[in-house]
Amino acid sequence: MRVILLFILLISFTCHLRGQGKETLPDTADFPYYAEMMQDPSINFYRTQSAFHAYWKNRDITKGSGWKPYKRWEWAAMQMIDAHGHFPKDSEIRHRMQQLLENQQLSAMSGNSQCITRGDWKEWGPVLLPVNNTSQINGMGRLNAVALHPTDTMTFYVGACAGGFWTTTNGGNTWSNFRDSLPTLGVSSILLDPHQPDTMYFGSGDRDNSDAPGFGVYKSTDGGKSWTQANSGMGNQVVGKMVIDPSNPRNIVAATHNGIYRTTNGAGSWSRVQSNDQFKDIAMMPRNSQILYATRRGLFYRSSNNGLQWTLISNGLPGTGVSRGVIAVSPLDSLLVYFWLANGSVHEGFYLSKDGGLSFQKRSSTPNLHDYSTNGSGTSGQAWFNKTIAVDPLDAGIVYCGGVNIFRSNDTGKTWTIAGHWVNDIHADNHDMAVCSKTNRIFAANDGGLYYTRNRGSQWIPIKSGLAISQIYQMDVSQTQRDIGIVGFQDNGTANYLNGWFTSRGGDGMTCAMDQQDNRYSYGELYYGQIFRVFQTSTQTTIAGNGINGINESGAWNTPFVLQEGNSNTMFVGYKNIWRSQQVRTGTPSWTKISNNPGGISDQNFHKLENCIANPNILYASRANNTFWRSDNVNADTPSWTQITTPVSDLVRAIETDPKNEHIVYISIGNRVYKSLNKGATWTAMLGNLPANINALLLDTSHLKKGLYVGTFGGGLWFADSTMTQWQYFSDGIPYTSRVTDIRMFYDTAKIGNGNRVYASTYNRG
Repeated sequence: MRVILLFILLISFTCHLRGQGKETLPDTADFPYYAEMMQDPSINFYRTQSAFHAYWKNRDITKGSGWKPYKRWEWAAMQMIDAHGHFPKDSEIRHRMQQLLENQQLSAMSGNSQCITRGDWKEWGPVLLPVNNTSQINGMGRLNAVALHPTDTMTFYVGACAGGFWTTTNGGNTWSNFRDSLPTLGVSSILLDPHQPDTMYFGSGDRDNSDAPGFGVYKSTDGGKSWTQANSGMGNQVVGKMVIDPSNPRNIVAATHNGIYRTTNGAGSWSRVQSNDQFKDIAMMPRNSQILYATRRGLFYRSSNNGLQWTLISNGLPGTGVSRGVIAVSPLDSLLVYFWLANGSVHEGFYLSKDGGLSFQKRSSTPNLHDYSTNGSGTSGQAWFNKTIAVDPLDAGIVYCGGVNIFRSNDTGKTWTIAGHWVNDIHADNHDMAVCSKTNRIFAANDGGLYYTRNRGSQWIPIKSGLAISQIYQMDVSQTQRDIGIVGFQDNGTANYLNGWFTSRGGDGMTCAMDQQDNRYSYGELYYGQIFRVFQTSTQTTIAGNGINGINESGAWNTPFVLQEGNSNTMFVGYKNIWRSQQVRTGTPSWTKISNNPGGISDQNFHKLENCIANPNILYASRANNTFWRSDNVNADTPSWTQITTPVSDLVRAIETDPKNEHIVYISIGNRVYKSLNKGATWTAMLGNLPANINALLLDTSHLKKGLYVGTFGGGLWFADSTMTQWQYFSDGIPYTSRVTDIRMFYDTAKIGNGNRVYASTYNRG
């Protein structure tokens, strides 16, 4: 019944899309509609997931094909949705947070000393770029936007997909960020008043992968030190790009996920002037602010009256079967307009207009400018995720296209050569470029941070160190020495901390674990459960994964694994079954499957594992089909498994046990914490709801009142102990509404430091 319902919903969605424009659209199996659906939170998660699987059925998964960006989105979405696949409204999360904080302040004012905001978090990092012990380029995190100061060539600004607004005044040697208290840390566009550059605007939200909510436009009049929301008439939209009228800077036009908006009073109020779909790019004709260009779903629009009205341009353009376009213009020849189009996720063609966007000619259809290879000979691409374009500051006929790599054409798009390869030259996945005519530098913002070239791509200089914008899936810390840890980054590898950060493996870093007895050993993971061992400062070997050391199945994008409590030579991994090895510390481990499709379902991945601290024979495991399991003899030759009935039929996102009482277990479902005193036989809901789904739990039994730390995915950190009647905001020093992914504690049992230390990882700020 569920499959039939999803099929009907997909048909309805396709018909809805077809009704929005005149173009004829293919169905979800032929066209990557899932990319647009991902960026519309009103669409049910399971509809988007089904569209993704329909498109990828019988297609080869290749490097740079867009599969990985989707899986990152899918993982993050699963931390947010409810039991029915609906996304929460970001405005409601914000409202709930404000209510909880107001209640806490009222309680404090009434004399309740328990209700005083607590937490004194310090940034652990990485802040500076980790030392790279891998063969891949490492980075800090994904940037969506870069903007340059109109007169000061040492000052420029960048916006992260979920890590905030950053500025440098010394050419990128150091970076500063402002306003971590904003309700969103996603920045996709930055705009400066050319005459008064201390007046600036940023378009909020994540344009390319929905890693942060959009709340419209924000405005600053003090160079970015403080911001006010300026979205009257626009509302809570993701803003992908903006242009400003240099002859009248109060006129601004914005391309958003809900059409094109225009203001004539410096963002005091906005009016929607074009209402079709997700517009992601907009440009202005140099020296003629009346002529504007914009694009949605690969269609090209032109305005001749500063954005008041728009005309669809089809002369020389395909008009159908395309998914995304980007636009570039040059002050050296104002009539030239470049338009780079993708068909689905790969290169469709490169187009040129010589008459200010009234008509186009196709300059080339090969090579595939979205491909990860050095010559564009492959068939891969992820145009929906990253796509940007810029014109050379000295020659209007030289143009740069940024996808996974950066390609350059010296003849207005007819022929192409590589100008920045993701393996050796510049970090992969470029999202924005900017050109400085005063220094002739070209800047590129990508999944690793910010780079520039001053020799047309022969060399790219990284200036990303200092941007603390890492998106961390999970972390762990040593229990024998303070400030030793390991973390897994989105697209920037796995990093260890030992007197400084160093990257120990490239790619996407997932679940992590530290050896509890010997902190020279730690473990990281690539997607789908490919686990590797790190000894001191270097990766030794891959010890687990599908087809490795006897394992014959894969797991989730972020596959859970844990080391046994009290015996770090034993590891449990949750693929589609639970697997165990009793020799992971050295040599080549062998693995034993210790479950047999719990519940009789063979195609469901495990989501979380937790070994009981008080009794290592007990292992808890949650599965993606919303089931919850326990083994009381997990170290036996043939462990047995018991299904636990949870208080709500939904995904168990976090599990925590009591270090001193094997019967006590805590779980999170949605935005509530539940406690059991009998290993899950019965449950009691703790306190009240929190503003967002709970992704991490930590019980501190060294705290006499048993303090429980709770990390939410979009609502920061909270705390309560056994004497409290409400959750207490515990995020001082952590950006407001952070997506907390993990919480760990170092217990200073030897009293060698200044007490216990709590660590928290976020999927936006390290």
